[in-house]
Amino acid sequence: MTTTPTSPTRDKDMTDYLYDVLRGLPTVIGGVEAEQAAMVNLLREAKANLEDAELNATLTAPQEGKNAEARKLEAQAALAKDETVKKFKKEVMQIEAEIEMNEAEAKSKRHEFQAALALAELHAARINAMYRNQEQTQYKHLV
Repeated sequence: MTTTPTSPTRDKDMTDYLYDVLRGLPTVIGGVEAEQAAMVNLLREAKANLEDAELNATLTAPQEGKNAEARKLEAQAALAKDETVKKFKKEVMQIEAEIEMNEAEAKSKRHEFQAALALAELHAARINAMYRNQEQTQYKHLV
């Protein structure tokens, strides 16, 4: 994809630039969205692994408490200490952060596309106005 035209006053350069942007950005956006879908699937797996690890840590926690509240505290302590639970919590948090970054990138690319589309409409209107003006000028010379 090209960058901003070096001479935006040249209609052909601007047209080429807009064509490249409008043609290329949907592919970029599609790639970001496909990556997003893959990350959502990874997040589901990571959350399932976390739930399994939490269940396992809770079941293997000592049950020495004399009442339900004491046993609940022991289970919470076991969850906090369990390395597998820590590992999967970290993985879930990392994937969630990646998803947020990906969403921001997708939103930015969609805004970029909308801006290019608006610029293309303005550019087309400018060219049409110049063409109509040229036609009128030529017609006046003929009359």
